[in-house]
Amino acid sequence: YGISKELLPLTATYEVDMHRHLNWVESCVSGTNQTNVGEHPVPKTAVVTEPTANDVLYMGGDRSNNTGNVHLRNLVAEWSETYDDSETNEAKRRIVYEVIEEVHRSGGRFLNQEVVDGASVWVRVPRDALRLKITQAFRNHRRKVRGTRKKKN
Repeated sequence: YGISKELLPLTATYEVDMHRHLNWVESCVSGTNQTNVGEHPVPKTAVVTEPTANDVLYMGGDRSNNTGNVHLRNLVAEWSETYDDSETNEAKRRIVYEVIEEVHRSGGRFLNQEVVDGASVWVRVPRDALRLKITQAFRNHRRKVRGTRKKKN
């Protein structure tokens, strides 16, 4: 399920460790900034135990047909002409942030699948890295459209 064993409230004999569990609950409620997944500090708000259908999933180059990914591809297609016609980087940046906000308004998050200590976890993509991913999505869409046009000619 993508939950690292270090995050489970279990003792070495697989009994529930209520102390660890209650500490975890308290840290979630209090907003403690990070937890350790193995030896790696990870912001608690960044780790997601289970993606939803509206989330955009980045899985190391594999294309996902998750509802959130399809929604993102549709948004990129919808905005691509405006993005390509934008004359300034600031105008393009505003479009990228509009796409990001639209995904968030639909209840989606942007998640990277990462392996930490042999366990697969979902981690929220930081905003600056997210901008680069959306910009790349616009470039990929442009190449795809141009490739389709060349095949038709």
